[in-house]
Amino acid sequence: MELKIMKLKKKIKIFFKKYSLIIIVFSALFLFLIIGIKFIISLQEKKKPEFKEKFVIISFNKVLYIDKSIKDPDINEAIQSYETGYIEKAKFLFNAALKKSKNPAIKKIALVNLANIFDDTGNYELALEYLKKAIEIDPKDGIIYHNTGIVYKHLKDYENAIKSFKKAIKYNKKFLKSYLSLGSIYFYLKDYKNALEYYTKARKLNPELYEATYNAAVCLFKLKRAEDGINLLAELIKSETIMPKIRAESAKVLGTYFTARGEHEKGLFYFKKATEFYQDFDLYYRIGVLYTIIGEYQKALKNFKKAYLLNQNDTETVKHLAELYYKFGDMDSSLKYYKYLLNTTKSKAEILLTIGEIYYRKGMFSDAMEYYKNALNISLTPDQAKIVYINLGNLYSSLNDYENAIQAYKKALEFDKLDVNIYYNIGILNLNQKNYFKALENFKKALEIAPSNIKINLLLARTYLLMNQRDNAIVAYCKMIEKFPQEIIPYFELATLYYKISKYKDARYYYKKILELEPNRDILYKIYLNLGVIADIEKRYDTALQLLKKAYSLNPTDPYISYNTGIVYQHMEDIKKAKEYFKRTLRLKCDNTIRALSHLALGNCYFYENDIKSAEREYKFALKYNPNLTEAHYNLKVIEGKI
Repeated sequence: MELKIMKLKKKIKIFFKKYSLIIIVFSALFLFLIIGIKFIISLQEKKKPEFKEKFVIISFNKVLYIDKSIKDPDINEAIQSYETGYIEKAKFLFNAALKKSKNPAIKKIALVNLANIFDDTGNYELALEYLKKAIEIDPKDGIIYHNTGIVYKHLKDYENAIKSFKKAIKYNKKFLKSYLSLGSIYFYLKDYKNALEYYTKARKLNPELYEATYNAAVCLFKLKRAEDGINLLAELIKSETIMPKIRAESAKVLGTYFTARGEHEKGLFYFKKATEFYQDFDLYYRIGVLYTIIGEYQKALKNFKKAYLLNQNDTETVKHLAELYYKFGDMDSSLKYYKYLLNTTKSKAEILLTIGEIYYRKGMFSDAMEYYKNALNISLTPDQAKIVYINLGNLYSSLNDYENAIQAYKKALEFDKLDVNIYYNIGILNLNQKNYFKALENFKKALEIAPSNIKINLLLARTYLLMNQRDNAIVAYCKMIEKFPQEIIPYFELATLYYKISKYKDARYYYKKILELEPNRDILYKIYLNLGVIADIEKRYDTALQLLKKAYSLNPTDPYISYNTGIVYQHMEDIKKAKEYFKRTLRLKCDNTIRALSHLALGNCYFYENDIKSAEREYKFALKYNPNLTEAHYNLKVIEGKI
């Protein structure tokens, strides 16, 4: 059994010996995939993510020193031990060869490989000492200088590393690893011009060396020669002899480049191209982000799902899924992902708030309350605390628990005394409770902060009306008209107020001012209707009819237009026409108020014609729709002879 295990170990070591270079290349590429370009995203009103470039330049390590012309069995056994991972045995054999052999070639092999072993264990100074001894034996061996450059690189002594690699090239002009290592050092030092020079030389030595092509492309981007860089990466993408992962990475770099420039369609094209070669979580994530930016949310969701299947632990992907499901109204799916985030991320405040909002939207108020209150038990920023209390206030408001709602809003004010919306909400709740003075106080505070907020200006004026402070209301409306001369609602409400207090001249003036502002159809017909009613009151019947006809042409289904037209004809003693319009009103969709008034008016018309039976019937209909209609009661008593 032990023999079998030994044989298996030997096979594994031989495999690593044979394919060590390929393994190094694959390892470097895998590193690139792990720490490549990363998207940084921010919705709300939603912000565009920032795309940052991050390139990993591939370079090569030191090399095992082998001289096939040496047939010494001891040195060959030492090399085999080193290759197969028996480091201590290799060290012992190399040291033994160093002591007993007088052959300079064997000593050189032993010194270089011992230096490699010391470099592997981080003993860089000792590695340099052995390499310098090897150089004394053979000062024109390029491999020794290459390995010396690697050790200097590990020591971050880049100046000596560059000198060593250049000597390696001097004595071995076709040694690719030194060109690539020089390129990587210059790139690290941000000397992209020299880095490009050495990667280009490496490409000339081996045009199919994709590492050099890729690295040269990156340098071109850094030197603002993007077009040349794009062309090189395009070569890699098109080449069918290159590994799919490399083609995918090249397409990924181009996708990132175009995305960073705001060319999202091109970015999408290259990211999608990359998925043809390699199914990578990060690619689908990036595609999802780009579709989110350009507003194609269904496609974004599809790609984030693919990313999630490849990596279920990435919180950013989960966050996007939660947000998109929320956007599409799939509250259950959104809730599932937000709850996952709650258990896996440290920033819990916003998630708790969102879960609370989801439960609120689902009508599950007790659950919403639980999550809002849980948010108060963790460390919150002042802004987050304010939002929690506002949401609690909204929730209590929905439950008609006005007192607790007001208390919650007041707690929110402790974190931000300049939030207009909080004063607005407190004011509205006080209005609902008919606490008009408190409502007025909060609307005034809101206007101190935002004097140009028309909604709050209107609420202030309307609150004065509820308090029967008409003069204050008129002043408030006049101030609004001065502040907002193009806003129609203040004119309309002021005109209507003047109409209600029988100041018809003032009402007519403000209704006509609205006509100068070119109101929309819905407002325009109401103005003609109200002007028609005023004209009728002032006994200008022909004018009233003209105005009411204009209103009718704009909205023939409004029952008030037909009713008031009937009233005008009634005042003109054209009873036939009056009845026609009252009956037309009753054929329209109308509320009980106008229906009761129309039956009353019809009853009066029949009474005028001495059709007492029909009049009595209409008065009873009027009382059916409004039992408190005093005039109908009175008229019935007249008919019955009681008055």
